[in-house]
Amino acid sequence: MKHYILLSVTVPNEVEDEKHAKWRNLAQRLESLAKKTEGIVQLGEGVWLLPRDQGMPFAAECIYLAQANSLTVETRFLSGDDEPSS
Repeated sequence: MKHYILLSVTVPNEVEDEKHAKWRNLAQRLESLAKKTEGIVQLGEGVWLLPRDQGMPFAAECIYLAQANSLTVETRFLSGDDEPSS
């Protein structure tokens, strides 16, 4: 059985310019980091599915950056036999 982490960062409304700018910066950093980590699938804007065994550094960085920028991040732990598809 495979184990995954589902991470979701709440994307601020564009009306909130400062928070949205922080989000764009965070998203760019995470996109770069995700490319370096095998098995991470971006499911949508602000949503990633990570393999638990390889995705912990990405999860830690995501949570740290979101909290440092006052953005909401949610995590879910999932198990399953199927491989994620991008």
